[in-house]
Amino acid sequence: MVGRPEPPFTLSSLHGNERVRLRNFGCSPDSPAGILKDLAKFSVLRLEALVLTLLALFVAGCTDKEGRRGSWSGAGDLPVNVPNADPCAAPNTGCSCEQVGEKVPCGRVEVRSGDYVSCSMGKRECQYDGVWGECVGEHVTTQYNPQSSKRTQAITGPTPCVDNECDPYCNVTTDDGQAPTDLPDGVCAAPNGGIVVCGVQCGYSGPHAAGYGSLPAMWKKQPASCTAAADACGYDADCSSGVCADWTFPCYDPSPPGCGLAKKIDLELGPPCAAAGNVYHFQVCNRGAHRADSGTIKIGVYDSSTKLGTAVTGMNPGAPTSGVVRFTLGTTAGSYIDPGKCLDINPSNSTATPNPLVGLTGTRAIAVNYDASLPECNYANNWHVYHSSLACTGCTGLECNQICPSANLTGTIYDPAGTNVLPGVVVYVPNGTVSALTDGVQCDTCASLYSGRPIASAVTDADGKFTLANVPVGVSFPLVIQTGRWRRQVTVNAISGTCGSGTPHATLPGGETSRLPSKKSEGDIPKMAISMSAGDHLECLLRKIGIEDSEFTAPTGTGRVHLYAYNGLTFAGTKCTAPTGGTCANDLWSSPTQLDKYAAVIAPCDKNPFGGDPSAYNPYVCNPVSASCPGAGYGAGPFNLPGGRNQYGFTSAANAVNGTNPPNTAYPPFPTTPDLDNPNGPKPPSVTEQNNIRNYVNKGGRLFSTHWMAYFMTANTYPSAVNYVFGSHVDLDRQPPNFPYTIDQSSDIGQSLADWLGSSTVTFTNWRHLAQSVNSPAVRLAYGNSTQSPINHPANSSSGAGGPMVSAYQFDAPWGVASENQCGRVVVAESHVSKLSGGSATTNQQTAFPGTCDTSAMTGEEKSFEFLLFSATQCVGLVTPPAPATPLAPATYTIDYQANCPTGTKPEWQFFSWKATVPTNTSIVFEAATATSKSGLGTAVQVGVGTATSNTSIWKSDPNTVEYHLRNASPAQASRDWLRISVTLNPTGTTTPTLTQWQQTFDCKPAE
Repeated sequence: MVGRPEPPFTLSSLHGNERVRLRNFGCSPDSPAGILKDLAKFSVLRLEALVLTLLALFVAGCTDKEGRRGSWSGAGDLPVNVPNADPCAAPNTGCSCEQVGEKVPCGRVEVRSGDYVSCSMGKRECQYDGVWGECVGEHVTTQYNPQSSKRTQAITGPTPCVDNECDPYCNVTTDDGQAPTDLPDGVCAAPNGGIVVCGVQCGYSGPHAAGYGSLPAMWKKQPASCTAAADACGYDADCSSGVCADWTFPCYDPSPPGCGLAKKIDLELGPPCAAAGNVYHFQVCNRGAHRADSGTIKIGVYDSSTKLGTAVTGMNPGAPTSGVVRFTLGTTAGSYIDPGKCLDINPSNSTATPNPLVGLTGTRAIAVNYDASLPECNYANNWHVYHSSLACTGCTGLECNQICPSANLTGTIYDPAGTNVLPGVVVYVPNGTVSALTDGVQCDTCASLYSGRPIASAVTDADGKFTLANVPVGVSFPLVIQTGRWRRQVTVNAISGTCGSGTPHATLPGGETSRLPSKKSEGDIPKMAISMSAGDHLECLLRKIGIEDSEFTAPTGTGRVHLYAYNGLTFAGTKCTAPTGGTCANDLWSSPTQLDKYAAVIAPCDKNPFGGDPSAYNPYVCNPVSASCPGAGYGAGPFNLPGGRNQYGFTSAANAVNGTNPPNTAYPPFPTTPDLDNPNGPKPPSVTEQNNIRNYVNKGGRLFSTHWMAYFMTANTYPSAVNYVFGSHVDLDRQPPNFPYTIDQSSDIGQSLADWLGSSTVTFTNWRHLAQSVNSPAVRLAYGNSTQSPINHPANSSSGAGGPMVSAYQFDAPWGVASENQCGRVVVAESHVSKLSGGSATTNQQTAFPGTCDTSAMTGEEKSFEFLLFSATQCVGLVTPPAPATPLAPATYTIDYQANCPTGTKPEWQFFSWKATVPTNTSIVFEAATATSKSGLGTAVQVGVGTATSNTSIWKSDPNTVEYHLRNASPAQASRDWLRISVTLNPTGTTTPTLTQWQQTFDCKPAE
């Protein structure tokens, strides 16, 4: 046996690629000269390494006449970062040896500091008793090695082992997973490092026939081999090494063969099966580059296999002999097939002629698009075969209880109070754990809010009613009721029955199980902020909607609705006097950090929300009463305007109490703005506050605002969305009398509002003329004209008196970008809604919440505001039920290693170790193959070398080395120069494990 030559150890420069080699740094006569020579090469920054080396010399001592040094135990010779390491995988103290007197190189770490390590190198001798002796040091060397300071890096070649980089036998290749390369189909880089199963998979996850080995030969497709020029999976039967066996077809090609520049669909028929009787499941997939969303998919059933291996073109194979299934493509969810996706066509979503289909009790040929009525890229893969003995497989969890497509659950969903029905609420059955909803501003979309791998879903209509089809039968199941971040989860008792004896059906009980949560212990309520307003009291509206008082707290509290003080209106724990402690509305607008804490911000009408002292006089409130403010509310003086009127047109407080507001023709226009406390008019947000509000909404925040506050917050923040006509006549252009506004039903949301109210109009009270029109794509929800009967104000839109106006509108943000890039929403009503008890204008509006909140039944106006509030907090985009998630398919990633061992030594592959996140019911399986060349790895026998079944943030491995598994394989193998580790990621449903880091160690052992 030949010992391994002593390797050169190098010290890498901190400033470039220069390398300084320190060898034989001991007490030989020429050492001083060598030291001085090497010192000349070092900068000041490198002196630390020399000091470490010199220190190591004193620790190790000088070579005696026999060349021996102080000895040490070999306990630290192996890489202890590898669990279950075999202490005798390399020569080590006390381990058996064969040839007495044989010497092998050894080494250990003497001093380690930062990125430098000093190694005492020596020899180990095979003792007379047949065991290796201690490592006897001969010289010390210093090297630069970032891995010694635990900074694991992605590298391409082996380096000395991390925990004992001085061991001449052990080498390790570590990858931190930050930049994995050459990823195969199905394997993607994880966002935070490592590899995962790609979230977008090809293939269909639902019921399908899994195998065809038992079919008669005449029914097997020909040719049975793949034809790359026509189709990566041939004719979909047992080819591509089983790619289609379980059935996940190869991902679509954005330029399929034969398509040229035309973007077309490319249909493919998957393994069909029947759940019971004539309940068929035909999988139609789209491998083209264009979404299939128009026309009719026709699936023919044939009783002959004569043309089973031919392309489907025109009327070849001719008219179906055993029936036709028709599916209408469209643009709504569940009616189109995206590229790389599949759709289960079954009796619940298609029409069969005859019905039921005949001949599904035996083997049948199935053809899709048999008459070529849909333009395709490639017709060669439009055949498949059906056999009644092949049961449907592929279900997991509650999917396996979806045994009757017509089985359904019906019900009605209400607001948290259980009073008003709610449209646009998504109701779905999850097939896994529903993810937690995080607080704070998020870019919520209709696709991002739903979780738990839904398998059945529906959306409530204008009456709050839903019909949920294809629900599980025979077992109880969870039901999620959700709109935006309002969410409640309930349990539905088992529905009994079978399709053969009628449709299994159940009705969701009313009451507690059919309403949204009123407190956080019942479910999820979006975290909201409200600026307490002197002009409107939407916190009182939230009470009517059903949110319990315990959920209203100061910003420092734990409730879901945080109240911010303003204009003398306070709540326990809030104040607007210095220091405010972050509880004043000014603190909210001026702080991006505060705004970002909330999913929604509610800003009801206030006359002077920005600028100046937040406790300054407010025309809505006179507290305390003074000479300049002798009354309260709209009856506040002084009455020194033309005609002896105050700024609201009243001649006395009593006149205001009676609610008699003369038309604006009764006295001249005001020479200035009517806000006596603000001669220059109400102040808008500062530029900083405008930016804060805009950034908050653009990131996904929801802003619900009324009247003046809506104008203040949007006029300058989103100047292109709405056309405002603020002027000195605004306060004159208001009620009474009230008049009905027309609901604009040209939009989906407007149509929904009208359907929900059961009316084409809605009467908003206490209105002002602030917005004249909106600009597309802003949505006008309600509009009217104050110059028309019964109102007859003079038309003067340029000054704001009379004329057309928009009383409610909404728009999504960021403004001016494509809808798919929008996250936030602004919803506005240019009026007031929430009154206090008594309802008169002279009520002291500074009474503490919730003592004077009105508790009478909701008015039609309040109901409209409730609708708008839920609209503000819904997902951006058209509310659609979540599409059932496509389970992920297993994916494999390979890593090749080469052991470059010096002459006279051979590799021995030691432990493969990993760090991983492995959710329940998922796993990562590791297999190894070895060969003398890289090309030989493809045909080498693979053996299992470990399985990851749990999370680990420290290095973990199989108890045995790769060498052990190779030796004990059948046939037995030995370590070769090349090693391939195959990593198979096994997901469950849509949950994938993540392999974050991996490393392979090997020894270069003396060759025989």
